[in-house]
Amino acid sequence: MGRYEFEILRAGSAVESSEADRAAVLDAESMILPVAEPGSGPFRGREMRWTRTPGDEGQRMILVLVSGADD
Repeated sequence: MGRYEFEILRAGSAVESSEADRAAVLDAESMILPVAEPGSGPFRGREMRWTRTPGDEGQRMILVLVSGADD
């Protein structure tokens, strides 16, 4: 995920996630699939989806950070 997609997913949030948020995301095996920007990349035309909806803003931010970790 590039910086542009990260900013789309972050949506201006500055929430700091907790260790409990991280544990909840990992326990739920949550992911963002396949992309945030449907107009580019190998998954062009596909819409983003959560495998499991985050429980709160802290969990959402963990998912956003983990999704961009391979860049």
